[in-house]
Amino acid sequence: MSWLFAQVWFLLLAAFAAGSAAAWLAYRIAPSRNAR
Repeated sequence: MSWLFAQVWFLLLAAFAAGSAAAWLAYRIAPSRNAR
């Protein structure tokens, strides 16, 4: 049971990190694209 909880927690953490990085990249790229 603990390994399942650990796996789900790791997947949630990885998804949050990936979404955070994607949002940051989009935020960094969007202004320059709109300025052009």
